[in-house]
Amino acid sequence: MKRDGLVLGMDEDTYHGGPEFSSSAAKLLMRTPAHYKHTYIDGHREKKKAWDIGTAVHAKVLGVGADTVSCPPELLASNGAMSTKAAKEWRAEQEDAGRIVVSASDLEQIDAMAESVLSHGLARSWLELPGNSEASMFATDPDTGVPLRCRFDRLPDDPRAAIDLKTTLDASPQGFSRRAHDLEYHLSRAFYLHVAELAGHERAEMVFIAVENKAPYLVAVYQLTQPFADRGARRARYAIDLLKRCQDAGEWPGYSPNLEFLDEPPYAMYQDETENQ
Repeated sequence: MKRDGLVLGMDEDTYHGGPEFSSSAAKLLMRTPAHYKHTYIDGHREKKKAWDIGTAVHAKVLGVGADTVSCPPELLASNGAMSTKAAKEWRAEQEDAGRIVVSASDLEQIDAMAESVLSHGLARSWLELPGNSEASMFATDPDTGVPLRCRFDRLPDDPRAAIDLKTTLDASPQGFSRRAHDLEYHLSRAFYLHVAELAGHERAEMVFIAVENKAPYLVAVYQLTQPFADRGARRARYAIDLLKRCQDAGEWPGYSPNLEFLDEPPYAMYQDETENQ
């Protein structure tokens, strides 16, 4: 399968198995080039679990990916475990068929989260736009020659925005803002939009649909402010340029060898100010 431009129908393992620079790799590189080298060059990438709640919710909402099932109660042991011979055989059959096996309680949670997303008027209106789910995209950065890749959760034909579905503990503006900063969603947004532009599928914006993973599974839809988005664009550009510099120099530095001063993070300082008012 080609690895150029927009590619539909590429399975996740094939996508992640390529050599291109991704936003996840960029975030690790920004931690230190030494971390990036250890993981991506020296081959110490951790194998992802066969499934998680977020993956299963994505599959149900987007309609792409493995089906999620739970074991029939009559096959379970008295303590509810899938430890009986019948349950193990059933599980093996399901996994051989490409399905994700979860507990009944996990399946209820997954179904409730997916239903909450699809019951949210604004979220559903974006998701129902004609387009493609799990759309892989590949391009080469013209300034550095670095090959890039990204994979959109939902890529509508409408060029106004791409869709990123996120599961989170707190979908409130304050909670999701902190998560977006800590997990560098602003870098991801810029990276994805950069690849889309280079591949000839430009998007004007990225819309984040956030769904909480605890009842009542509330949903919110967000777009980053321009200053937040601009910081992400600067970080994405810096990461691509940094990779090129490290490759050219053959050097992958870690943390500073010098004694450094440590200060409180900005949000802790803000908390102190509000508590003293």
